[in-house]
Amino acid sequence: MRPIGPIERSRPMQSDNSASWCVLVLDDQPDDYLKNLKQRFPTVAFDVCRHPAQIESAVDRVRPHIVFGVVSRGMPGSVQRAILKSPRLKWIQSGNVGVDHLRPWPDQPVVVTNTAGVLSPFMAETVMGAMLMLNCGFHRYLAQQRDKKWRVLPWHPLRGKTVLIVGLGNIGRRVAAHAGFLGMHVLGLRRGGGGPLPGVETVISPADFQATLPGVDILCIHVPLTDVTRHMIDQRVFASLPKHAIVINTSRGGVVDEAALKTALQDGSIAAAYMDVFAEEPLSRNNPIWDAENLLITPHCSDTAHGWRRLLADFFAANLDRWLRGAPLKNVLDMQRGY
Repeated sequence: MRPIGPIERSRPMQSDNSASWCVLVLDDQPDDYLKNLKQRFPTVAFDVCRHPAQIESAVDRVRPHIVFGVVSRGMPGSVQRAILKSPRLKWIQSGNVGVDHLRPWPDQPVVVTNTAGVLSPFMAETVMGAMLMLNCGFHRYLAQQRDKKWRVLPWHPLRGKTVLIVGLGNIGRRVAAHAGFLGMHVLGLRRGGGGPLPGVETVISPADFQATLPGVDILCIHVPLTDVTRHMIDQRVFASLPKHAIVINTSRGGVVDEAALKTALQDGSIAAAYMDVFAEEPLSRNNPIWDAENLLITPHCSDTAHGWRRLLADFFAANLDRWLRGAPLKNVLDMQRGY
């Protein structure tokens, strides 16, 4: 994608007459917020595509300047790249944090924004819930319950344990705050390292990652999927972690080598894991990873708290208001870096 200069990033690339702007909403369930968008922006032309098979025809019909796309099971990211064929496309507001579904980037100068920070409180709660469940052994108690077994399983408290948070964006920082409240030692990995952050005792760079792993009790992954991060959590990482370690991934499935994870869970290289995301979704019924007894699986839903769509639409509405006023947009991505 051709780099966008500061003026292009901050101002609409058309007249200030909002009646001339066409917005295409990609979402299989937009009813919670679509009426409010139309009422708030009565001179903006809104159209909606609810079915993946109709995206290309919708793009041809609407020829949108702006797209608000929510990736969900009913509107997967794999089909949304068709919006890049719109000849008038100026701005994509992703209803998600990750935008890897739009790669490779097109050549035209398109502004891309995401919704980082909107749902991060919910995801951080899910991460802590999984951390508590796996650390306390509740998954093992559920197995005992199915077998009608009454047996005490001792566990070590989270207080005093070390968590390494890979990625210190909105979600990572919230997880750090929660972990610190529970008395954990909080380490964070950030590209380039850098100075201290509130709630993080030590910030490390990728160069220190491997050497840090033997002292990590819980590894939490919160990074976008890029060429650099793909399969960054691999067999070497699992082998370096202590055998009692827990791995948590709510970022993107491609960040974790799933075959290596399955092996690590089976041979006891790590104690347990929580995966909310997978390389292929929905996860095939034939995928052998389902059979890992010490793995907690959820269907890419770690931030889908009640009302999540309305919150994403509210963020888009605020950004659309900025666009129409010529004010700088929030969460503009660096498309060369991919986030």
